[in-house]
Amino acid sequence: MKLYTIVLFLIIAFLVFLNNGNSQMGEQPTKGNLLYDIVNTIPAPTPDTRDLAFDGEYLWTGASTSYLLFKLSPVDGTILKTIPTTIFKPYGLTFDGNYLWIAGNQNHIIQQIDTADGTVIKTFSTPADPLASYPYGLAWDGSNLWHNDTKGPSVNTPGDSTFYIDTDGNILAAYDAFGGYPTGLAFDGEFLWSSDNEFSVIHKIKVPDFTIIETINAPGGSYPNGLTWDGQYLWVGNNDSDSLYQLDVGGGTPVESEEEMPIEFSLYQNYPNPFNPSTKIKYAIGSMQYATLKVYDVLGNEVATLVHEELPAGEYEVEFSVGQNSILSLSSGIYFYQLRTGSFIQTKKMILLR
Repeated sequence: MKLYTIVLFLIIAFLVFLNNGNSQMGEQPTKGNLLYDIVNTIPAPTPDTRDLAFDGEYLWTGASTSYLLFKLSPVDGTILKTIPTTIFKPYGLTFDGNYLWIAGNQNHIIQQIDTADGTVIKTFSTPADPLASYPYGLAWDGSNLWHNDTKGPSVNTPGDSTFYIDTDGNILAAYDAFGGYPTGLAFDGEFLWSSDNEFSVIHKIKVPDFTIIETINAPGGSYPNGLTWDGQYLWVGNNDSDSLYQLDVGGGTPVESEEEMPIEFSLYQNYPNPFNPSTKIKYAIGSMQYATLKVYDVLGNEVATLVHEELPAGEYEVEFSVGQNSILSLSSGIYFYQLRTGSFIQTKKMILLR
């Protein structure tokens, strides 16, 4: 099963590259006047999950109710490993390329550990006053650490801060945090991302001048406590929905008013994805056209015909269920769906997990 998960993840990564990052429709956070898509959603390993880290292949997270860290498959959330730590409530996590860093919300320390066996390499105190602070997110920028700290368990507490510290805990810079309850942090190679629990948003921040570039609404409702960057997408851990979301924040589509927005030919990503046993596919027709929407396996064999009729301009949604197909017994894997309307042809992939 573990080998299958790894192979499936590699196949998905390769297909995403070939398709130039086609992303998933579904819940769409907005930032300014742009739309961003959810690429994948996986369950959190435990209720009340906190910060996230990505080690180049797998996700790591902790919880507010234990000393454990969880190593997860980014494909389906399978728990691959657990590591006991000496930190209760590991609210901050980040990976430096070799080792994992942890910020402890209760014992006010930051540790560097080896994920192979949990060996502690380095320990130092968090930069804020331990008697009046609640350490949260961590982010590695290639040289040093970014760290969020809130001064109280309630929102909008004076003194909420974002620190820039070296690997010995020395403060290089300190800033007033944005929002009223700063939690998760991530660094994408150029910009810092910081979640704000008061307004359930995530800020994209230019550093070192620490100014907001854009803001997106966090998926899943309140409490976007965890953030990490996987090299292409932003991951958001939400302990309100107990889910981890992979967001495409590399581009977007301007939002126009309903009156101004013209209907164009478009095929959207299915949702949910991965799915079992059914998923919904949304598409748009720009003018009266004969349309077909078909599903294929990875070998190009037709699996199902979902649409085969002339349609007027408009937006449509159809459900694809493995129960609809009485000819083939579909197994877990990657499938493609293709919309054809006149000269318009668009294909997207979806994943069936049974």
